[in-house]
Amino acid sequence: MASDFKFSVPGFSTDFGSYESKHHKPQRFVVRNGLPFEEFEDDKLPKVSRATRLLGNNMFNINTAPVLTFKAYYRDPVGEGFKSTTRFRECNVLYFLDDDEMKIYEPPQLNSGLQQGCIVGKGKFIKPEGGFYTIDDLNINESIFVNAREFKLINCDPFTRRFLTEMGYRVPSPQPDVYDPIAEDRKETNKLLSYRKPVPKEFKGASFLKNHPRRLRFFGTFGDGKNLFEEERECTLYYDLADGTIKIVEERHSNKWIGGRSDTPVLLRPTLVPKKYVPNLPMGEMADPTVLNLAHDIRNVLISGKYYKVHNPESGLADSNPVSI
Repeated sequence: MASDFKFSVPGFSTDFGSYESKHHKPQRFVVRNGLPFEEFEDDKLPKVSRATRLLGNNMFNINTAPVLTFKAYYRDPVGEGFKSTTRFRECNVLYFLDDDEMKIYEPPQLNSGLQQGCIVGKGKFIKPEGGFYTIDDLNINESIFVNAREFKLINCDPFTRRFLTEMGYRVPSPQPDVYDPIAEDRKETNKLLSYRKPVPKEFKGASFLKNHPRRLRFFGTFGDGKNLFEEERECTLYYDLADGTIKIVEERHSNKWIGGRSDTPVLLRPTLVPKKYVPNLPMGEMADPTVLNLAHDIRNVLISGKYYKVHNPESGLADSNPVSI
């Protein structure tokens, strides 16, 4: 009884008769039409698939021999015991049409911490029920058992799909990739972190290079003619597009000279003027830059505690240089 027992493991062939059979060349000849031919017995195990008969002698040309590529996965237990988990590992199954041999390898994965590379070397794989795997046994949603492992085929490359379709096989649609939580965590860890700020960077010199030396020029008056000791005088307001500063210059040739008046034509040196005047600003706090509103004909601008009227800014807009703005 003990001698008849055969060790059986899933994925291994228990048909030991195929290894005991002799495969040497026979030395007998058969004479047909006066010519001697070697006598071959029909092999019990299929060695050549239907694809080799269809493609002819070009199959043995190493430069033209096609290779079918299938994408597969297998289960890999992690740890031992009842608390051990299982991870899924992706691999590629190659089928060589020139000699009906196969090869299984795992594509490299960065920082996986696992031994990768060739899983099963090139050769003919024996099926558990006997015989060798051929092209008739390979298709999407099919499984192959090699070395006590089950490899599930989930996808193939475009050449393999076209080749199987032309041979008359019905190729199913590709299956989704298997989800491996350990591999996904590795990918998240290996991702390059972006140290860029979410706010776009401001180039301080961009506005200067784009707008220098263009300026907006407005003609207006300052002062209040209703006051007894103050009169309206003409002035020119310059708005620098490069840095947003405002400069106000008195028009000396248009105004009457009165004795005792200050002889300084510059009423306001180039500076940033707040849009909303706040009398009590805390020390060190910066006010908002000037924003001119050109939608009205008359605009009051508060500068240094005084209102300056700008008449008809659209028609009074001019530029010292012939540059379009």
